Amino acid sequence: MPITNIEIPDGLTRVIMYKLERLSKEISEGKAVVEISGDGIGDVGTEMLCRPLLGHITLRELRLNDNKITDKGAAFVATAIAPNNKLNVLRLDGNKIGHEGAAKVAKGLEKHKNIQFVWFMHNRIGDLGVTALANCLTEKHNKLSWLGLCHNEISDEGVIALASGLAEHAELEWLGLEGNKITDNGVRQLAIALKKHEGLEYLWLNHNFVGAPGAEAVARALKDHEFLIWLGLEHNPLGYEGVAKLTEILGCSHKGLEWLRLRERVLDPEWRSEIRRDIDFNDILAEEKGLRAEDEDFMLKHFPAGA
Repeated sequence: MPITNIEIPDGLTRVIMYKLERLSKEISEGKAVVEISGDGIGDVGTEMLCRPLLGHITLRELRLNDNKITDKGAAFVATAIAPNNKLNVLRLDGNKIGHEGAAKVAKGLEKHKNIQFVWFMHNRIGDLGVTALANCLTEKHNKLSWLGLCHNEISDEGVIALASGLAEHAELEWLGLEGNKITDNGVRQLAIALKKHEGLEYLWLNHNFVGAPGAEAVARALKDHEFLIWLGLEHNPLGYEGVAKLTEILGCSHKGLEWLRLRERVLDPEWRSEIRRDIDFNDILAEEKGLRAEDEDFMLKHFPAGA
């Protein structure tokens, strides 16, 4: 029935209803990419979208980021994607999903051997939610390469569970854990797991509670990862010791690193000469890669040739 002839459910607008109607038609025609992002759809709209997705075996990407989906809506998503083992991309970042919704989605992903991108950033899944996701990170999911868990109220308990799951999975390229509650204890365990992820390119640990011991553990675990491009540890209580260890271990030996973000909340001018010395010591970083140390934020930045 056309949208103009039906009553608009609570929490939806006519514009969103039109979008849902159009998507429903496209899904029935075998559309491989389904996206409704930033439209503020909640659980009612999610349920309406997920109904035609049931049994949709050609779906490759489902993008529902930046909406108002809660655990209830996440359960609809989980039910819809469970039968489809060809899904590559799932974006649920920027919603209101808690640990129960994350657990449902994790269950729905259990048989997805082709999943490559899972983004859960800016939700509230916490330790229980990330533990549920970690439990499905086994050798069966050997194609998962991007995992976004930034800003999710995750503490050491959750990241240790994640580390356990990652220990059985060695293909990760991008891991986002920015804006959580992770300390040295959790980072040490994560570092052990990531040591075998030799293809890791990006690691985001900004805005946590990582000190010098955790920073050193990460640096030692990743120093031989030739594909590592970006390591973010800014806005952590690294202190001089943590910053010095990172630049000593990575700045003097790593051949592929392009960005090393170490911005501190409080900068000590006395650190600068020693940090620059470690960076400049590495001819590959300082010259061939064109890296520079920016005094104001202790950030190694890659400038393309000729910049």
